[in-house]
Amino acid sequence: MVILSAIFFGLFWCMICPVEMVTTFFAKIGFKRKRPKWILSEWIAILFYMIILIGGVTILEVDRNPKYTSYYLLSIVGISIISGLIFEKNTFCRYICPFGFVLGIFSKLAICGWRVKNKDVCNSCSDKSCITKKYIYNLNYKSCGVDLFPGKIDDNNHCLLCGGCLKTCKTYQTDTNSLRPNPGIVKIGFANDLLKITPLSI
Repeated sequence: MVILSAIFFGLFWCMICPVEMVTTFFAKIGFKRKRPKWILSEWIAILFYMIILIGGVTILEVDRNPKYTSYYLLSIVGISIISGLIFEKNTFCRYICPFGFVLGIFSKLAICGWRVKNKDVCNSCSDKSCITKKYIYNLNYKSCGVDLFPGKIDDNNHCLLCGGCLKTCKTYQTDTNSLRPNPGIVKIGFANDLLKITPLSI
């Protein structure tokens, strides 16, 4: 069901996952160190997923044993806390989380995605409150913690659908509708192409 939701709606599961709030909170009080290249490469997410798949599911059967399942979930939260305390921004969700990595692959097939309908407004914006560090560690009214600029989002691979860019966008909150960037959920990919198909006329 989780993978199916990614195919239809992108990283919808990440939007409701509480770990994002946990890692953001600890990043706010942490050391905020720059992320090393070995984390930015996303290989750690692949390694994490393989450990879970081979060690957790195959050997320990965490999907069938409640005791090991609880240990597994606690380890996920623990790693998110540690990464939040050490590194800047939302490092765990973007570069470490094995679920986000796998769902991000399937979300490339999604029929819906978060897009800006008026990219010129975003590209000409001098404030860039949606990505500024000023709001990066807020728990609600926050800028993007996974290094995405709304005006340049062209796939669903990393967007957590948190809506933070919408809340912090001063242009969206103050200007008239014609001048707003108007971000939102839109039809993309093959779904948009299918809806454009019309019957052949004879």
